Amino acid sequence: VVFVLDQNATRSIGVFVDFFGALACTMTALAVFAQRTGAPVVAAEPYRRSNGEHVLAVSPAIPFERQPTRDDTIRHMTQRYTEWIQGAIERHPEQWFWTHKRWRTRPR
Repeated sequence: VVFVLDQNATRSIGVFVDFFGALACTMTALAVFAQRTGAPVVAAEPYRRSNGEHVLAVSPAIPFERQPTRDDTIRHMTQRYTEWIQGAIERHPEQWFWTHKRWRTRPR
């Protein structure tokens, strides 16, 4: 199962987490899925080297960290997953192909 989290979400399906220093409404589906199933979340980072070779770097599972409430857990884990994505983008910023308004949904 693949989840793409660097997409704008609506308030009904997302929570606001920090992404590059700005609050971004982010889908909670991955955190909810991990919480309900206990499935590990393993992040993968595809990128292309300058010689044209394609690489898929697979990271160790991101530990699931329960918080005092379900909502706190979902927000916390969505932030953790978003931090991983930000790190991947920072490692290869020229390869982040992004064509929509990531910060379109704004906090009230």
